[in-house]
Amino acid sequence: MKKFIAIAAAFVMTLSGPAAGFAATSAQDIITNKRIYYTQNHSGGAMTYQTARVKVSKKTGKKEYLKVDIVFPNMKGYSTVIKEFNEANKNEFRDMSDNFVKEYAKEAQKYMSDVKFVSSKAEAPYSLKVEYSMKYNKENVISVLYTITTTVAGASHTEYKSCNYDFVTGKDIVPDQVSLIPTAGETMELALKSFNSKTKNKKIYKDVEITEDDVQFYFEKQAVTFYVQPGFMADESLGIVTYRLTDDSAREYLRKKEK
Repeated sequence: MKKFIAIAAAFVMTLSGPAAGFAATSAQDIITNKRIYYTQNHSGGAMTYQTARVKVSKKTGKKEYLKVDIVFPNMKGYSTVIKEFNEANKNEFRDMSDNFVKEYAKEAQKYMSDVKFVSSKAEAPYSLKVEYSMKYNKENVISVLYTITTTVAGASHTEYKSCNYDFVTGKDIVPDQVSLIPTAGETMELALKSFNSKTKNKKIYKDVEITEDDVQFYFEKQAVTFYVQPGFMADESLGIVTYRLTDDSAREYLRKKEK
């Protein structure tokens, strides 16, 4: 469906053999932020990958006052681009874990002792959780959506992050590469127009004008989804605000434009 052209036969990438099925498997039950542990392989298309996990648990007795649980894809293969991608991912998420622990460990321990939770099974009042969804995985191209939930003193905030990457070029993908609309920048213009027209909705903030810097995207087999973070243009309770351009709607847009 997309503009990606078949990769030249001269380019050879060695991949590990895929495991059967796509469901995630549990990582080793080891609590640490010094090393990263991996699940078995996923086979989700052209690229085989594992789920890497960083876990931290801080306790007072049996009461957990701080918790980190981060999962992210570790791509399988031997090319330099894949190795560099995986190393950057590991460093980023390990740093994210370490920084959260450094910033909140003492505060979380004090909070736990002050509040005096009655149950040792209560959720940690300070936590960082990162989950991912592989939205697209084909022809050495991936699109990954991360959900990052931070809980501080029992109050949670969720934000999203995308990774759209081409392992042939070793570069991030831009919206024009995955949209059926050929004019450069026009797909983003449609997204911005959609977001700014939403301000007519009573639940959307009236004084916010969305620019390209405010918008991220991910893509699937037959759609490109643009999104704005929760709480930026509407109350956080409304969650993520999106504009989804499907292949069918893109074709319809082009058909009307040609008239």
